[in-house]
Amino acid sequence: QTNIMMARMLMSDNLSICSPATLGLQLLWAEYEDLLLVDIPSKYEVLTTEEFVERQNNRMEQVQNFLLQDWKESAVSIISEETKQMDKDQALKFFEAVSTLMSNQVRQLITDSFEA
Repeated sequence: QTNIMMARMLMSDNLSICSPATLGLQLLWAEYEDLLLVDIPSKYEVLTTEEFVERQNNRMEQVQNFLLQDWKESAVSIISEETKQMDKDQALKFFEAVSTLMSNQVRQLITDSFEA
């Protein structure tokens, strides 16, 4: 009985994947997951090399600004709310989990852009 209670306490203290903030960050990313870093012309659209490069640079800048302003600000708000109730050790574990989650989200954006 004591071992079960101890195991539950440890899981509760160490499990960040099910925190409201982690779930909130996943829901937030759903708004951005269809973004691509590239702007692929339609099949019959004719562009010069310069136009194509300019279009890609503009698209990357647009997505970067969108992520740095909207996504980052919303994520900071979600994370700040969650960390108010945490001690230092909990916050460290939480930030490691959140860092991994957000890195994976951005990595998926890059991968999806390559596959477009």
